[in-house]
Amino acid sequence: MKVLQMIDVLGFGGAQKVVETFTREATSRGLNTTIVSLKEDFCLDGSDSVSPSVIKGQMTCQLEQAGGKVEVIPARKLLDTRRMQYLVNYIRQERFDVVQTHLTYANILGVYAGKRAGVPVIATLHSISMERALYHPIRETLETIALRYGAQRVVAVGHAVAQAHQRRLGKKKVLVVPNAVPTIELLSETERTRLRKELIGRAESPVLIAVGRLVEPKAYTDLIHAFSILCPAYPDAVLLIVGDGDQRSILEQMIRQKNLEKRVFLLGARGDVPRLLAASDIYVLSSHWEGLPMAVLEAMMAGLPVVATAVGDVPYVVNHSAGILVPPRVPEQLAEAMVAFLSDPIRRRITGVAAREHARQHFGISPWFNRLMEVFQTANYREQNA
Repeated sequence: MKVLQMIDVLGFGGAQKVVETFTREATSRGLNTTIVSLKEDFCLDGSDSVSPSVIKGQMTCQLEQAGGKVEVIPARKLLDTRRMQYLVNYIRQERFDVVQTHLTYANILGVYAGKRAGVPVIATLHSISMERALYHPIRETLETIALRYGAQRVVAVGHAVAQAHQRRLGKKKVLVVPNAVPTIELLSETERTRLRKELIGRAESPVLIAVGRLVEPKAYTDLIHAFSILCPAYPDAVLLIVGDGDQRSILEQMIRQKNLEKRVFLLGARGDVPRLLAASDIYVLSSHWEGLPMAVLEAMMAGLPVVATAVGDVPYVVNHSAGILVPPRVPEQLAEAMVAFLSDPIRRRITGVAAREHARQHFGISPWFNRLMEVFQTANYREQNA
């Protein structure tokens, strides 16, 4: 089977991680995967060319190392007719068996191009779509039409995501295929110590970690506020925040105002997140809303106990043995939950072991990939016999 994965942009995020995971597993099974990104990570010359770009970002390199073929096909606006026709021709010429789309632009353009090319399209929903700053009524209408009338199948990465979008699709059923992550290798004590010293200058301090884009829905201001509450009682504890985004300057200012420069570290976007997780002690999610956060699954695979807000699909993932859930927008309760693990190392270790086992049993790569293959094959069968 020859699969095209289409996504809005290649960067570091949950949807991009899903594409990378799919590509690695497909390659290991001898399947061909091509990835089309509709936007460059950055633009060198301001060109609006619709020919594949040779610009390579870090995620592009990771996808190629995973065995995928990456094409970047940008345009200055969503409904660029030259790009739309290019995509139709590209899908026909490459003779793909199925197209899977991720995020809004790809859901719109991928469904259109796949339909025109006679190739079935599986549209994927990753979020509960509450980021109102990014809301645009025309885009949402176009995506709804594509999902309801054009896509052969619509897949949601979690139950809460499916529930959030079901009304948009009318009688069309949303299939739930929860995200999966690979097993993360634990670090040796020597390597763990070395990495912790490299990150914070010492190995003994309790390390809390959060991973995700520095954007408003992730509520890192709540997290930093919660961390500041526990700091007096735990003067050695440190907080690592991995990711980048438009709130970085706001967070830097907050860290300075609270005199946490030596306690809270913004590490930026990193390509070694599994190692960072394996070197940490507690994972914290402070989001106001989520879909099914990949970083939480990765943290559990790394054997970390989880403190998380009960949003999106998090309650489906983090059961009572894997961590502690608190309401969103209440930093005081977030702080209390972090203290529960900081004050009890034995509970912390037991919960981390349970989290890892739960993730391995329920969110492993092989059953997830097999389920997607079933969705692809039935969609392809229906298209051929329509």
